[in-house]
Amino acid sequence: MKYISVTEFIEDREGSKKEILHLLRDFIIDSTPDLEEKIAYNVPFYYYNGPLLYLSTSKKDVYIGFCKGYAMNNYPEHLLSEGRKEIKVIHYKNLKDIDFTILNALIQEAVKINEEIGNNKL
Repeated sequence: MKYISVTEFIEDREGSKKEILHLLRDFIIDSTPDLEEKIAYNVPFYYYNGPLLYLSTSKKDVYIGFCKGYAMNNYPEHLLSEGRKEIKVIHYKNLKDIDFTILNALIQEAVKINEEIGNNKL
């Protein structure tokens, strides 16, 4: 299915994934003013001076992909590369897994990186 809105993407999920996605979406939007939200590559993407992060799901969980994860240093034990060169992800299987203090720190670090380098690589 090709999604035309973030709401459509989220509503197409079932059970706890839908709940987690709603919560993460609201938190991401509230955490950083001036974010642009849109569907890209058929998932919700968030832009701030270039691609910042995205939401997606796997069979087991929901995850956030940080577009310049390779440049992030905070909480490395939570960010996984999973064979990717640039993107790092953090997974959530249920609502209890979400540590909002850590998530906020990761989002703010990603924002700072995008402010410094934008669409360029380090």
